[in-house]
Amino acid sequence: MQNPTTYERYLHKPFGQTVGEVMSQNPITTTADKPLKEAAKAMSDRNVHLLPVLDGVGKVVGILTRGDIIRAMAGSQE
Repeated sequence: MQNPTTYERYLHKPFGQTVGEVMSQNPITTTADKPLKEAAKAMSDRNVHLLPVLDGVGKVVGILTRGDIIRAMAGSQE
């Protein structure tokens, strides 16, 4: 077991960082007009849990999550 002080510093280290230091620099994205199947495949291929959804000028208009895809699949089974 680690020294409690060292462990505490290790746990809190990320909180001293900025978002820019930890964010993905080149995230994969999608657009609202793309087929859901295509977005799901991209997420699976890249092992990501969400995709920013962009409009025609590259502005983020939403976030697509794996949960969104699961809910859509479950709804289509009814």
